[in-house]
Amino acid sequence: MLNVVTVSDALSLLAEHFKHEINTAETVALTDALGRVLAQNIYAQENIPGFNRSTVDGYAVIASDTFGCNEALPAMLKNVGEVLMGKDSEISLAPGEAAYIPTGGVLPHKADAVVMIEYCEDLGSGEILIQKSAAPGQHIIFASDDMK
Repeated sequence: MLNVVTVSDALSLLAEHFKHEINTAETVALTDALGRVLAQNIYAQENIPGFNRSTVDGYAVIASDTFGCNEALPAMLKNVGEVLMGKDSEISLAPGEAAYIPTGGVLPHKADAVVMIEYCEDLGSGEILIQKSAAPGQHIIFASDDMK
């Protein structure tokens, strides 16, 4: 059952049950910070991650190139290269193209999804079969998603 109280009674209840005192700020070791409240906001010094990156090993694609594909009717895309770990991607995808990308790799320009390697087959002729559709943003962490 709902009990209605006056504003002054509600404020009294809040004051009674939440008696936290506001102390001056102090610096403590991180190991002693459990249960404490920050005295001021902390801001990241840089965006994390600082680039769009893959969360899986696979092929960076333009998602619309994979729409409707499946194991019985895979999408065939041209393999235009490989993203190297720790390096900016100099690859820029055009429609119908894909590039191998490792987990944590920098997403090639114009790519908007990654298809897991388990759903891809390299034909060895410069062509990749994609056996599962990808949605835009799939398997990607975008720049500054973790911290701004």
